[in-house]
Amino acid sequence: MANEGVRVVRALLDPQLFRNPRVLCNLLAQERRQRAESAGDRCHQPEVTEDMQEILAHWILEVCEDQQCEYVVFPLAMSYIRKCLSLFPVEKRNLQLLGTVCVLLASKMKDMVPIKVDTLELYTACSVAATEIREWEVNILYFLHWDLEIIISLDFLDHILERLLLSTTSRVSLTRHSRIFLTFCALDNNIAAFAPSVIAAACVATALLRLGLHLNSAEDLIIYLAELIQADTSELQNCQRRIEPALTKAVETSYKYRIHLTETMQELPHISVVHN
Repeated sequence: MANEGVRVVRALLDPQLFRNPRVLCNLLAQERRQRAESAGDRCHQPEVTEDMQEILAHWILEVCEDQQCEYVVFPLAMSYIRKCLSLFPVEKRNLQLLGTVCVLLASKMKDMVPIKVDTLELYTACSVAATEIREWEVNILYFLHWDLEIIISLDFLDHILERLLLSTTSRVSLTRHSRIFLTFCALDNNIAAFAPSVIAAACVATALLRLGLHLNSAEDLIIYLAELIQADTSELQNCQRRIEPALTKAVETSYKYRIHLTETMQELPHISVVHN
């Protein structure tokens, strides 16, 4: 059901943008501001359980994969969902409707060709009407104060990778695995409690270890990444420890990602840490 016959040309990364320390500092400042503003948002959800949220998350991931969405759409949609659940109570009968609208908003924000409302209606087996989706879209925008620029972990990924000396082969493999790990982290509510920058750094560190890249010192890498994102090393290590169980669980339930993460990797060149 993905968009067919549409040629999408993606812009190349601008290394000057991702190597500029001011851009990263501004991103970290915006992250701190958003987390401070959301610190008091703790709405009780009497009808929506953790299991329901997990089922919804996997359904949204399947929709994004089937529609060949940009890799950023799924984690952004999950951020919208968690933000909404922290702001207002949702009846369990409306949980899929909430998820559907959040996917729609994330797709409009990040996809070159956004998913159509009618297409999303079909994914719900018509249990959610297109009119409901459009009505809830306006309501959710109201609760979010029309601010859809929520900082997510993927926003930090290229900033981190640009500060590592990587060969082309290493960069491609590390980017792919880090994105997969970040996708799995978006499924986990416990990991989502960490700052996006911490999650991104922890996923990069985990990917480096899993790929078997030769580091001068894993401890030095953690220290460097913590300094880069202005975080405590203990917080980064705590997040990294939670990623491994999340990866194991996700791989067991996802055939697609099991192939990516269990394939035999050729030995990659040495990687060094660059201190600016």
